[in-house]
Amino acid sequence: MNFERRIEVLREIKEKAETDILQLVEELIATRADARIKLFLTARVLSARKQHRQVFQDGDYQPLTAVGTFKDNIIAFARSYGDSTIIAIAPRFLTSMIQQDEMAIGKQVWQDTKLELPPELPSVWQDAITNQTVESNEMLAIGEALNYFPCALLISQ
Repeated sequence: MNFERRIEVLREIKEKAETDILQLVEELIATRADARIKLFLTARVLSARKQHRQVFQDGDYQPLTAVGTFKDNIIAFARSYGDSTIIAIAPRFLTSMIQQDEMAIGKQVWQDTKLELPPELPSVWQDAITNQTVESNEMLAIGEALNYFPCALLISQ
């Protein structure tokens, strides 16, 4: 393993994320075979965990229910601590919904699939992976949460 090369790639990813994260995400998805996308995702999630350590360590676990056409293709949960809530969303069982070289992203793919959110949860979220804002009203559209990247880590705002 070439750790020096990985450190260099991670530095490049972090720099590009600072200037135009959506362009970086698009590039990483287009070149996902080189595995930089995994490094990007790991770095983004670890950074969020560092910034919101209390929620990850002591937050209560709340499973979330998906509804709609692809409700069985989503797994999601929330963790809350104090005024902070984080929602993790990941797709599963994708072979029946998309072609081999497609990504499970966007409203076209997820159609009417949504997460039911408890009414006490906030309505504005920032995705720690893409930095995009997502809004909800006791329902969170999966196509919006996964509009740019195939998983999301939403932080309450």
